[in-house]
Amino acid sequence: MSTFVELLEPMTADEGRTLLRELVITSPAQIPAEVLDEPTTSEAAIVYALGTAEGSRSEDRAFFAGSATRSTATAPYLRVIAEQQFSLPPKQQTFATTTMTYSNSSDSTYGPYEPGQFVVRNSVSKKLYANTEEITNIVVGASAVEFGVKAIEAGTESNALPNEITELETALNGVTVTNPSAALAQDEESVEALNGRIDAKIGSLGEPGARGWNTGATTTAFEAVAKNGPDDGGGCIREDGSRIDVTRTQVVRDDVTGEITLYVADDDGPLVTGDVTIVEEAVQLYTEWLGLTVTVENSTLVPVTYSGTLTIYSRGATANDAEILAQIDAELLAAGRLLQIGEGPTLDYGKNAILNAGDSSKATAFRVKSLVLAAPLADTTLADGEVVSMVRGTITIVRV
Repeated sequence: MSTFVELLEPMTADEGRTLLRELVITSPAQIPAEVLDEPTTSEAAIVYALGTAEGSRSEDRAFFAGSATRSTATAPYLRVIAEQQFSLPPKQQTFATTTMTYSNSSDSTYGPYEPGQFVVRNSVSKKLYANTEEITNIVVGASAVEFGVKAIEAGTESNALPNEITELETALNGVTVTNPSAALAQDEESVEALNGRIDAKIGSLGEPGARGWNTGATTTAFEAVAKNGPDDGGGCIREDGSRIDVTRTQVVRDDVTGEITLYVADDDGPLVTGDVTIVEEAVQLYTEWLGLTVTVENSTLVPVTYSGTLTIYSRGATANDAEILAQIDAELLAAGRLLQIGEGPTLDYGKNAILNAGDSSKATAFRVKSLVLAAPLADTTLADGEVVSMVRGTITIVRV
């Protein structure tokens, strides 16, 4: 315990560093002493670590500890920054919706069905969707009668391409259903995606009154409209009022012809058919004052497959093979979504994703002994407009 006199005396830099070190290594989220003792560990890093450790004591302190800057802000605080400082409402998780049709070739009439009672299923993902309005009767001879549905599960996992929702949860003889248009939703916006939208808006401001390509704003102006929408509302707007969730962009200019192409993608890769046209119209309206024409193109999905042998310790491994492979799938998917359009992965990127699946913090953790991967064929720089999907090939699990 320091005396009052000692508290009034200023510390030297070494004394302050020593005090911070002692506080950090005794806090709830300790940093190993050997890390703190590295000559290259800066005082700023220690202070930040101390704030993070303090934050683990309560939600309020965690919120404060992560609020210093956008680069270190926690997700809740970054959403406040985005909305209040940049007028960018964060994207919330939504439910996929679409218009479907039913036909009845049987001799029976079915119904009525209150909202939520007529449940259909995606033939590929097996996700469920329910009618949003009452269906009075499915009469004999009905053909291509429209009705609206909403996914039962929120988020993009329930997205569906046209004509994927073709099954009835409860079979009705002679009744068929399909979705002529895609069913679309969005996930809650990640910290990386929200920071990207803020960056795009900052860059789009540029120099007041500037015109032409070399304004310092032109490139990011296109990206800002594609990501934020013309009203900064979180994406370009479809006819039904929903937003197009562009999270990745790439601007390419032909130095010979001057032609400008903006490639777009969402977290999963290429946009759904029809959305590219809406984005292009919004971007072109914005760029008319520059005297430019911008072609908006969909990205091209390039699967990069990782195969190999994963050797784990049998003792202490709580996960079975199916759980391990499911974790690997999730980690590879997340890693691929971090890659920008035209950015190719490295072998280490895929390797680290697979190893991350064995993180000891997971409920089904496993202990890795070794991992040997074959270099993917697409483990090179991508062409313009190509976006990666990192997928698992054949992973042989060996226990020792």
